[in-house]
Amino acid sequence: MKQLSLKAGEELLQENSTSDYMYFVIEGEIEIYVTLNGERNVLAHCPKGDEFGELGLLLQTKRTANAVAVKDTKLVAIDHDELMQKVQTDPQFAVRLVKKLAKKISDANYTIKEQISVRRSLEITYGHLMKNDD
Repeated sequence: MKQLSLKAGEELLQENSTSDYMYFVIEGEIEIYVTLNGERNVLAHCPKGDEFGELGLLLQTKRTANAVAVKDTKLVAIDHDELMQKVQTDPQFAVRLVKKLAKKISDANYTIKEQISVRRSLEITYGHLMKNDD
């Protein structure tokens, strides 16, 4: 376990970097974002009491997003072995982690449904416009 302090605007994680730690926000706030076509897209805000980085750490994959301090922030970081020990020795923590992961899956499913709906609407509109051009 290690403690970190970040100044406002300081980057903590970069997309595609190694997932070495999971983070707990002790003070301050972290913004999670991805950059698509040069545009910053905010995925989440993690205020005091929240945690992030668990997916990459659990799956031992690369980071899927960036993280930056919104304001001066203090964090506690735990590595994979520490996370596994915490899950095995603290059932309440394990349940909270599973619920958070389930919520992320639910939110992702909702977002995918919305994107499919928008795409279908555009296909219908585009198809209608193409027929009018004939």
